[in-house]
Amino acid sequence: MKPALLGLGVLVIVSLAACGTETPVARAPMGGPPAKGATDAPPVVQAAAPPTHAPTNDAEDAHPLTRKLGRDCTGGDAEARGRDAVEPCGRSGHIAFAMMQRAERKLPCEEQQVAPRGTHTLAACVDGDQLWATSECVVCRSMLSGWTVTAWVPDLTDAQRKDLVTRLKLDREPSSLEDAGAWKRAIATAAGEAARKQPQGLGY
Repeated sequence: MKPALLGLGVLVIVSLAACGTETPVARAPMGGPPAKGATDAPPVVQAAAPPTHAPTNDAEDAHPLTRKLGRDCTGGDAEARGRDAVEPCGRSGHIAFAMMQRAERKLPCEEQQVAPRGTHTLAACVDGDQLWATSECVVCRSMLSGWTVTAWVPDLTDAQRKDLVTRLKLDREPSSLEDAGAWKRAIATAAGEAARKQPQGLGY
């Protein structure tokens, strides 16, 4: 055999041998204990979202109480509301609770009666993040026999939530009413109970 052909044959044999050789592949171990020194990462704690105050609204057609919401807290913005006055400042340092000593015959949103009608009416509703509530003495002659409140839900303090729950006679823990949706559900539930307990002849 010629040297050239002999060399070619050796090259072919070496190539075939190389093709049949499996290169070992490192594989990760299945299960088993974690590597020495490995620890679980600590859970990430999400910080509570900061309170958001109401946007200021100076429109001429805006309700007088709405125009108070969202303003910086100053002594001049806090009305004298009697011995049990509620601090109007919200958690953000802006006005979140505004009140007047007069009933509002029609609230800016679709109101619901949250207590049976009798000598007094008690209604509430939620418009976006703004809560409205009003009460009127229907047998009183004085225009100051009722009250109207508006509040910016995302900025309410614990004391303000407690005051609203008490005013509206809601069967809820104040701490559970942290967003507008929770207030809507609580008001709807109270309205259903009020309609069920309403005496005959004093319907809505």
